[in-house]
Amino acid sequence: VSTFKIARALDHQAFEEAFRSLVDAADALRSTFVDLNGVPRCVIRALHREPLVEQVNLTNEADPDAALRRWVSQRGRRRLPIDSRSFDTALIRTKAEETVWYLNQHHLIADAWSTRLVFDNVAAIYESITADGQPPKIILPAFEAWVDALDCVENVSARKSACEYWNSKAGEANSLERISFFGSKQRVLDPEAERQTVELGQNRANRLRQLLGEPSLRAFSDDLALFQVFATVLFALLYRASGQSALTIGSPALNRATVAERETIGLMMEMLLLRVDVEDSDTLATLHAKVRAETLDLLRHGRAGVSSASLVRTFSVLLNFVSGSYSGFGGAPTDVDYMHTGVAEPH
Repeated sequence: VSTFKIARALDHQAFEEAFRSLVDAADALRSTFVDLNGVPRCVIRALHREPLVEQVNLTNEADPDAALRRWVSQRGRRRLPIDSRSFDTALIRTKAEETVWYLNQHHLIADAWSTRLVFDNVAAIYESITADGQPPKIILPAFEAWVDALDCVENVSARKSACEYWNSKAGEANSLERISFFGSKQRVLDPEAERQTVELGQNRANRLRQLLGEPSLRAFSDDLALFQVFATVLFALLYRASGQSALTIGSPALNRATVAERETIGLMMEMLLLRVDVEDSDTLATLHAKVRAETLDLLRHGRAGVSSASLVRTFSVLLNFVSGSYSGFGGAPTDVDYMHTGVAEPH
């Protein structure tokens, strides 16, 4: 669930038209999922005329921010009717000059990169409508075409090789003891969960950025270097908290190498894993070297279509490093939050 707090009063009718124009252009947003004789099928539906964006007014609430949190928490727990629509969205007025855009997309049709594309496109279309009175002509790469291209001979061959690698990794991970924290062997199957937020602060963030200049910490990009640092710290924490040396964590892979892929709305992310053996003699530097080698292997074998339910079941800790930034909505400052709905994967 994403919320975009926009320091501007938005016109609901113009926003509805902008969002509808994008849904009409992006096949992934029109994707639904049905059961045909026990076989799941994706059906891309035509755009119906019923409203897509609900209008909510919280300006009369004594505490609009608290009312917003309650509304998002309750709404985010609704099951999406993916056989008819795989998203839920609303425009919420909280103050005279503040609008919150609520967007909940099923992970079958979206990842973090795609969500930013949705935001940027809707903002651009909205500005065009309010300036010119009509939406621009929108042409986006089709997600279905990307899916079809996965079955070409070259991609099938590369994916087969990558699947062999990940099947081997899954076999290794399945042979390991599941991570237990502070000696507790009890598996928690309750989906209820709390989010604990730890702010790095500007000083620590600046120092981390400075560290990336060290030759031993450099990577293809600053984002990759930061991911490897955070993964190293997470493995060290898990080692200290569990007492286990053979550790596995999950990590998403972006899978958007081309310009067309970076402009395509839809789910391209793959959920993969990192496996590291931590030894008593390890320092943060030697542990980082192991993480870096493992990360490079993940990137090398992180082909589209290689993740699976059996692979995801091998880890119970996930490191999701989201570094993308959002521009303002039509120049208006915008605060983005990935809202926690109070539930999580129980395994």
